[in-house]
Amino acid sequence: MLIITSYNNINFGSIQNPIRPFKVTTKPETLTVSEIDYSKDLTPKFIKKITKFFLDNFSVETNDEFWLRYRKGTLEEKLKHIKLFEKYYSSIFNNEKNKPNLTLLLATDKKGNIQGACLTYGNHEIPGTFDSTLYVDSMATNKKYRGQKLAQSMLEASLSANKNTYTDVYLTSANAANPFYEKMGFVKLNPNSLKEKRVLDYIERTRRDYPEHITPYYKPLQLEKPRWYETYVE
Repeated sequence: MLIITSYNNINFGSIQNPIRPFKVTTKPETLTVSEIDYSKDLTPKFIKKITKFFLDNFSVETNDEFWLRYRKGTLEEKLKHIKLFEKYYSSIFNNEKNKPNLTLLLATDKKGNIQGACLTYGNHEIPGTFDSTLYVDSMATNKKYRGQKLAQSMLEASLSANKNTYTDVYLTSANAANPFYEKMGFVKLNPNSLKEKRVLDYIERTRRDYPEHITPYYKPLQLEKPRWYETYVE
């Protein structure tokens, strides 16, 4: 069972922008949302656990063949996906550049089971934007907790904690989730803006699922600062 550590722990998750534990009341039960203690909880076993949680709850309404093979494919295909993403998350968690501002929020029930998770850190996805832009890498909730502001609460907590460090936040949304992000104030990159289109062109070159299955979004955190896409370096 994953043990959620206290706010005052010296090994608290996101070193520069920690988030205090908080509660979210849902119909099944009240959940505790807290960061993990990376020095104790970030084990290979935990990485397997959080990887499977994200994969089981990602893009459940998409027709993207990549995700369909995970959910409906052979056991061999499923295990291949899990292994691929375990390697991916291990690289994210163990990247020294990420550690000061990497945040993994978990929403857990009374038994310690993960019911929601939100992973953010400096943006590696778009060259030149690591220092200016917070990246929402992964966010998911279990089906029975959806529509009860759990995802919204986790994301708002992460954005609030990082608003003085980053000028903007960036993410790529599965198209089925677009209404959720737009309701939270995220906007699509504008293809009619030269600077924004340069970023869209880069995404199209580097993402196999754009534009058919995903939509890039951003949200300003510091309105008075230049926008993040102005720092993009080709």
